[in-house]
Amino acid sequence: MMSPGGKPTPARFRCALPVTLRKRSGALELLTSDVSFRDAFVRTDAPPPISSLVRLDFVLPPDGATISISAAVDAIVPASPDAAHYPGFLARLIGLDGPPKARWDALVQSLREHHPDATRTTVVFARRSYVDRFQQRGIPSLALRYRPASVEELAAAVETAVVGGLLSVPTAMAIVLGAPVELQLEHPITEECVSLPGVVKRRDTQAGTVGVALEPQGADAARDLREFADSVVVVDEYDIDLQSSPTLS
Repeated sequence: MMSPGGKPTPARFRCALPVTLRKRSGALELLTSDVSFRDAFVRTDAPPPISSLVRLDFVLPPDGATISISAAVDAIVPASPDAAHYPGFLARLIGLDGPPKARWDALVQSLREHHPDATRTTVVFARRSYVDRFQQRGIPSLALRYRPASVEELAAAVETAVVGGLLSVPTAMAIVLGAPVELQLEHPITEECVSLPGVVKRRDTQAGTVGVALEPQGADAARDLREFADSVVVVDEYDIDLQSSPTLS
């Protein structure tokens, strides 16, 4: 895989890190989606122009220290409902030296050594209140459609919904952790749908799925869900004698 400049892409680690974009018009609090030793992808619906220079203030674990780094915008991803990645921009860190470089390298090295799954699942360093503020500026909820491959898979999904479990849903959309969703559960035969509220608790980019934590269902809702799943009976064997003639009385 190559970077925009034609060089090999560095190893990247999924990481939600608080970052402030300094602009003449003010400061904008954002989040990263992934980082490497030499760059970071910053999430925003309004990225700076390509090739522009920006100033970024990163808040680093474990002590909340802030380092200010200049960066060049090497690539942008526009906001789109069909995008497979968060909107934002790839910030190539420039002039990184001394203590700021040591702290940044320590962060990425820690992800590589202590969070080996960070290549496909996100490590969140931002406080929940910060993430909530960030999410409120974006899309507050998202309709997520899920059509099980079989009636049996639908029945399993319904039982997960009844108890309020975590349902793995295939999707190509980049959905932020903690985002509220309306899961549109589609019957694989009738194509009817039921809507289930939930929250995204896990992302697996390698498998192309998100884990949606569903709200537990009450007795009436659970009964309706099971009736929805059982609305079609699939018959594999037929006990019908096609050779006999009907008898008229």
